[in-house]
Amino acid sequence: MAKIRTTKSHDLPIIANWWKHWEGKDYIPVSRDELPNGGTGGIVIERDGQMLAAAFPYMTNSKMGYLGYLVRNPEMEYTPEEQEMFVRECLLTLKKWGCTSCFLTTKLDGVIKKLKQYEFVVTKKEFAIGYCKLA
Repeated sequence: MAKIRTTKSHDLPIIANWWKHWEGKDYIPVSRDELPNGGTGGIVIERDGQMLAAAFPYMTNSKMGYLGYLVRNPEMEYTPEEQEMFVRECLLTLKKWGCTSCFLTTKLDGVIKKLKQYEFVVTKKEFAIGYCKLA
């Protein structure tokens, strides 16, 4: 049976490897200090002690929250019920924080299809992600 929990420090190398799997070996994962609560502010769904997926909810300076770095374990499938449980928990977390809306970015067709089931409005399928360090 699947359960939801927060990320732990020891989860982060595993999650970073998932990001590299999906984004390519040259992908440089975001550092712990750029993740909520130093990496322990994420949400994980697991079954039988094995992580299935992870995401990191962020507060903004408005009523809109951001759900970042969604990723799935490339070696395990999860059921539609588990997917729904995971997405629902991510959105409920933002709602508990006082957010009235949520945004995220993705280019993955499967994620886009799933988001539409949760009444996300997908405005454009193609996008560019910009990232820079602020010194």
